[in-house]
Amino acid sequence: MMDNETVTGQKVVYESGARRQPASSSANPNEPEPDKSLLLLTAMTELTADGILIVDGKGNILRYNQKFLKLWSIPETMASTASDRQLQAHILDQLKDPDAFLKRVAQLYAEPEAESHDAIEFKDGKIFERYSQPYKADAEIIGRVWSFRDITELSRAVEEQRRNRETTERLSREIAVIAEIGRVIGSTLNIEDVYERFAAETKKLIPFDRIVINLIKPQEGILLNAYISGLDVPGRGAGDTFPIAGSVNDVLARTRCGLLIHPENIEELAGRYPSLIPNYEVGLRSMICVPLISRDIVIGALHLRAKKPNAYTEQDLRLAKRIGAQIAGAIANAQLFIDLKESEKFLRESEARFRAIFDQAAVGVGEIDSATGCFMTVNRRLCELLRMTEAEVLATTFQALTHPEDLQAREDGIALLLAGKMRNFAVENRCILRDGSIIWVSLSISALWKPGETSRRHLIVVQDISERKKMDMEIREMSLRDQLTGLYNRRGFITLAEQQLKNAIRAKEQIQLTFIDVDDLKRINDSLGHEAGDRALLDAANVLRKTFRESDIIARLGGDEFAVLVIDMMGLNPDTLPKRLQQNIDECNATGLRRYELSLSWGAVIFDPGAPVVLDRLMSTADGLMYAQKRTKDHRKKRA
Repeated sequence: MMDNETVTGQKVVYESGARRQPASSSANPNEPEPDKSLLLLTAMTELTADGILIVDGKGNILRYNQKFLKLWSIPETMASTASDRQLQAHILDQLKDPDAFLKRVAQLYAEPEAESHDAIEFKDGKIFERYSQPYKADAEIIGRVWSFRDITELSRAVEEQRRNRETTERLSREIAVIAEIGRVIGSTLNIEDVYERFAAETKKLIPFDRIVINLIKPQEGILLNAYISGLDVPGRGAGDTFPIAGSVNDVLARTRCGLLIHPENIEELAGRYPSLIPNYEVGLRSMICVPLISRDIVIGALHLRAKKPNAYTEQDLRLAKRIGAQIAGAIANAQLFIDLKESEKFLRESEARFRAIFDQAAVGVGEIDSATGCFMTVNRRLCELLRMTEAEVLATTFQALTHPEDLQAREDGIALLLAGKMRNFAVENRCILRDGSIIWVSLSISALWKPGETSRRHLIVVQDISERKKMDMEIREMSLRDQLTGLYNRRGFITLAEQQLKNAIRAKEQIQLTFIDVDDLKRINDSLGHEAGDRALLDAANVLRKTFRESDIIARLGGDEFAVLVIDMMGLNPDTLPKRLQQNIDECNATGLRRYELSLSWGAVIFDPGAPVVLDRLMSTADGLMYAQKRTKDHRKKRA
């Protein structure tokens, strides 16, 4: 008789004295009426969502349910006649690690009182959750209960969330550090101050045991180690020089491409890059080398070294190239500033020399009247950057070219120059060109007057940083986008939606939040494969794009869930949106060859600025309405 049978959470505790019988077997009218407790046990094993197998202490099968057979693809004839170990033999070929599976089973049979909860991985990518506990009758252990559940989709969803979270966190770190490097470089024209802070920020993104910045001296055909930090390498100290010919810098200068080097042994290094042998001899096993390029000229190289073998990846190499581009610009600007200051010192003696440096500089340079902002002199590169002739630039002011939102920061710095509180400063701002287009520039501004002089002029060094700003925006945009559909992801949606709620409260305007769920996506994945599931998600994304406007915020929150925030409700009838959405779903199903029918459930809620609620509450309400519609659909299907 069954003495006790309880269900707690996901654990089913069985205590019984039942005879061996498949849970799916039907009663024979000629046999005696079965024990009611056995019927109850049979019913419970069939009603559970898990696959259940019950064996006695010798491994003989006492009971199983149909879910167990389905999960393991076991013919019922085999299950009704085979022993537990024979069933193991049937499924071992499906497992990624059959030896570990057998070892754990043996441990549990050797320890009858033990309970176990773990996961089993299959060769085809499936993952089962496995739970096992003793099978008791009158408090006596007479066997073991095994419970199995397919958690493949759950595991994949968790893994996808983990990867997305790691990608987002990595991109955020990269954006922050690269932005800080930009601020460090723009904060001073003293390159010696820049090197140390640059190295500290770089190490946050790419760990290293040694960093080297060397500069090419083309006239002498040598390399100068301008900056070194970290592990010492004999003959390769700061200030040391060595021939460029035959060095890895020679390769960088010729190919203009970065190198990722992980030598297996010193012989391999000797055959390819013999100049790096001293690095290998002191224990450095991973190396990144990128050229420093300014105005399309290779001026040096950035080298990162690590003791750990295979420490660097292609991602690290790409990051090093971006970082190298920033330090190359800083080196060029610093050298230009030094040259200009030296030329200023000897201006009366060598006006021609100053003019040559001024005109041939690789960055824009101008002399400005500090009181009026009028240009006094400009070089060729500044005219090219502003897309104006020299006469046109001299006829305007720098204030007229500066974006209104950026004027204050620049004017504050000029005021400090005029007050004598500093001699130079750096700032990034936008310039408005004659055609209305905007470019981002980095400005280094220095005073050109001496204390006591009444005539006030300042020198500006201008560098186009639009490409860097564009890349920063692209990286930020990537962190807010869903990789499959191209829609905003959960992070992007919440970031934008919270801002729109604030705008709606200020403007006293309503906005609508709609939650959408792809019906039966798990069934599509299980029966047709994940490619079909991905296509269903893409179909859903395209239907939403077609239904809503470009100004609305459309996002895939994860898995099969989408959300749309309708921004401008003026002149919009909310009742027309569900009809338009269903019409577009029907059109999608009527076109193309699909082995599934796209079906969406949705729930919409209006945000009232007069009685505002937080975004989480709004999303929860819309989510509840969506699931109410989904339950209505399910009920109709069952009735049909």
